[in-house]
Amino acid sequence: MEYDPAHALRLLRLGTGQADAAFRDAQEEAVRHVVEGKGRLLLVQKTGWGKSNVYFIATKILREAGLGPTLLVSPLLSLMRNQILQAQRHGVRAERITSDNTDDWDEIEGRIRSNEVDLLLISPERLANERFSTGILAEIAGTISLLVIDEAHCISDWGHDFRPEYRLIARTVRDLPTKGWSPEVRNTVELIDVIWLKPGTGDIVSAFEVEKSTSIYSGILRLEDLARSVPDLSCDLYIVAPDDRKKQVMAQFSRPAFSDLSDISLAYISFGDLCDHCDGLCMFGEDHTALSKIASKKLLA
Repeated sequence: MEYDPAHALRLLRLGTGQADAAFRDAQEEAVRHVVEGKGRLLLVQKTGWGKSNVYFIATKILREAGLGPTLLVSPLLSLMRNQILQAQRHGVRAERITSDNTDDWDEIEGRIRSNEVDLLLISPERLANERFSTGILAEIAGTISLLVIDEAHCISDWGHDFRPEYRLIARTVRDLPTKGWSPEVRNTVELIDVIWLKPGTGDIVSAFEVEKSTSIYSGILRLEDLARSVPDLSCDLYIVAPDDRKKQVMAQFSRPAFSDLSDISLAYISFGDLCDHCDGLCMFGEDHTALSKIASKKLLA
């Protein structure tokens, strides 16, 4: 989505309570990176630098755009309480599900289901908790717009802040129930090299198998499995490969094994075309359909 620097600055000043506040070095770049959906971001800064301003401002902007909530994994109850107060100053509706507020869980979960929570704080242990992961988290997993792992240094076993549960986060996130899919469907999705999801819903709108030197045949099979496995899937599928492999791609599509794939939208994009049109594609932001303009004509449709 498009980033508005003036609005981000207003949110910074609102959250800090300082009318003349300005972004610190790299702070605004981090917010922009998240808002524009440019992927994962590792932010390492000293205490007091303002890392929380980054994800509070980003959360506020994403929610204003109609996207889903932020999930914030934080290690300490006292830190969570402070983070909730900070979030509120930014106009972010924040809640926590922790061991010391069990009486509030039903009310908080109801607000989450009603889309009245912008940011949910949990501990790494809560993320791995079966009741939580198969309950409320399973319901919102497909709509989460931002996942924040705070105090990520806790993963280090040589530090005094070591929390072994931090090492489980990657596996837990990978295994999150997604849109009610069965384990078999989730495994199929995980095998795809690149998945393009629609912000706010988590729906698959495009999928890509990148075959620099690996088997084009296997890549086509994985895309076919995706198309056949995910319920009600309607998306564009692409084989992405070097320019000099185009003949190999076409040869694979001539195989009898693929003669019954006429109902699948599948095209080939060369590395060269991606490079040549990179700047132009970036201008389309979240509009994945721009890729069809540079792809070879639909091979199976």
